[in-house]
Amino acid sequence: VVMTHPSSFLASCRLAVGWAMFTRDAAALARIRFGRTLTGIDQLGSYACRDVRGRPGVESSHARADAIDVSGFGFADGRRLAVSDWHAAGSDGALLHALRDLACEDFGLVLSPDYNADHAGHLHLQAGGFGLCR
Repeated sequence: VVMTHPSSFLASCRLAVGWAMFTRDAAALARIRFGRTLTGIDQLGSYACRDVRGRPGVESSHARADAIDVSGFGFADGRRLAVSDWHAAGSDGALLHALRDLACEDFGLVLSPDYNADHAGHLHLQAGGFGLCR
């Protein structure tokens, strides 16, 4: 079972479905491809009544509880992997990139540290969108 830290968040129906699929798929990916048992996902929140940063008047998907920001992952051996370790060498960096790519299958828009400096420490996972995966 993959726990979410903090354990609860507000979510639209679309976000809840994407999240359930992602947590299931992420656990399988970590175990099968990297030999790690995923036990937790650290999230920074979903709902925030605000506009898109730098775009006044354009409502953020967070304002509809249609997106969640993920900052890291925890494993059964006690290790934690932060999204801010995006450029790590070896399996840590490869796992973060693989998790981002996997999220792109479960969400309509995924932004990572590859997108811009605003996303240097988290993955933005958005239900709905136009298929952007970066």
